[in-house]
Amino acid sequence: MGKDLPKVDLPDLEKFFTQTVGRHGRRIFRRDEGLEIKTPDEWKARSYALRDKYEGLVFDRSLRGTNAASRVLGVGHPLFDIALEEARNLPSSFACIEDLVAPLLVVTVEDEVTGTGALVHRLIFGVTEKEGKADVLRDWELLQVLNTYLLKIPPGRAPVDLDAGPTLERLKKAFDADLSSHAPTLHRPVSWPEMLLIPNSQTASG
Repeated sequence: MGKDLPKVDLPDLEKFFTQTVGRHGRRIFRRDEGLEIKTPDEWKARSYALRDKYEGLVFDRSLRGTNAASRVLGVGHPLFDIALEEARNLPSSFACIEDLVAPLLVVTVEDEVTGTGALVHRLIFGVTEKEGKADVLRDWELLQVLNTYLLKIPPGRAPVDLDAGPTLERLKKAFDADLSSHAPTLHRPVSWPEMLLIPNSQTASG
């Protein structure tokens, strides 16, 4: 089972959080006691639970002390949860990535059968191509890969001179060919594409 355990932890979420905050023109300052951030106005308008400013934030679950619960960033912290909600609701289907070697499709898999008692009903994968064959990444592997790249342009629609449809269809078809083995815990898995990440060189060449 060891090979199937996610090899990521809270620090691997920091880049996502930093980039999400950056979309609102906010900077995150690193202090000796942790991260300092002034909450984006749009986030405060959406949630009255958020404070105007946060200090001493850390991506470290080993933190102990009376204020540890409010200082550890991750799923469950109100500041991180609203960043996650915002990212999930972005009306984007394409993004250009600097130095990406090959197109990478983010795929969601969900179980059509409800009420089965299974703990996991939705899974996230990445699918790309390596040496002419489909290469499927689990959610934590996808996170590791994405943490190594930078967005060239903000997420949005595909450039007008890029026909990404065939690429998307090819990657999804390759993934769906072995769908059951990718999601063995689901009784009747179905998949749909979330976002296609495109090498910046591909957009430059048209």
